[in-house]
Amino acid sequence: MSGRSSFGKAKGIILLFVKFLAFFPGFIKSLVYRASFFSEGTIGLLVRYAVNKSRCNKVGDACYFAAYTVLKNCSEISIGNYVSIHEFCYLDGSGGIAIGNNVSIAHGCSVITFDHGWEESDIPIKYNKVINNNVNIEDDVWVGAGVRILAGSYIESRTIVAAGAVVKGRLESGWVYGGVPARKLKKL
Repeated sequence: MSGRSSFGKAKGIILLFVKFLAFFPGFIKSLVYRASFFSEGTIGLLVRYAVNKSRCNKVGDACYFAAYTVLKNCSEISIGNYVSIHEFCYLDGSGGIAIGNNVSIAHGCSVITFDHGWEESDIPIKYNKVINNNVNIEDDVWVGAGVRILAGSYIESRTIVAAGAVVKGRLESGWVYGGVPARKLKKL
């Protein structure tokens, strides 16, 4: 049975669990989420989905959050339907993240929505102003393993980003991108 059909059959129970989690403060949700890292099975998957649905701005139907995924500043993250985020991914939504439907983000990827300024030379760079800039990933995007998506990036629909690429800027629909920085490799 596919994940979509399993989700469809259990959707009522899952949404009830999400409503139950809404009564708990954020730090409790974080503890439950971290504890779910150690559960590779259906229960861990259910817990990670429910916690993220209760913490994020939006999480659609049948989304897969693998063990060891980290989502920070969740209130600024919106995720569509049928999205899969695999092991060891890191998403920081401080500047805003919008992910469409049918997106797959392979293991070990990062989505960062902020940069550090460096204009104030009398203080260390790490203490300079933080500049937030959103990331948008449209529908039907495949992000390969180990990709880094940086602040201000926009990935149009029906795009593949090859493993290990670094994305900064806009990627046009209908292409495979790869490299550092990511550039067009092949038309789909």
